[in-house]
Amino acid sequence: MAAKPSNIPAFYNFMNFADFGLGTWHPDKGMYSVVEGMVKMAKELGLHFKTNRKVEKICIENRKAIGVTANGIQINADVVESGADYNHSESLLNPNERGYSNAYWGKKVFAPSSLLFFIRLDKKVKNVSHHTLFLMLILTSVL
Repeated sequence: MAAKPSNIPAFYNFMNFADFGLGTWHPDKGMYSVVEGMVKMAKELGLHFKTNRKVEKICIENRKAIGVTANGIQINADVVESGADYNHSESLLNPNERGYSNAYWGKKVFAPSSLLFFIRLDKKVKNVSHHTLFLMLILTSVL
């Protein structure tokens, strides 16, 4: 369900301006090259990645995030940033550390969000049907 223009912040007009006013740019080597570039830059800045783990908890000490528990193991960090939606991020905190109760979140109506890329291919790609949707997650976490 889409929102009515009268119910959304004017800030969203910037997205339309970017699309129609500035135009659309495409990475030379495809969308995954954006991810590769971000990872390369992060590693050059000294970040380390731990992948294929399920974050189960954000660990708090003295009202400060000090790490996460993933696959049952606590991983300490100087900074913890969640790229998930607010409700899910709060669910990773102990109830006394949350800003909102489950009752609060239960009254909210969530809307899906997406960024669509329309691509044209000049050949058939195996195992990919017309109108295939891909979910690309960019998790912004320092682990």
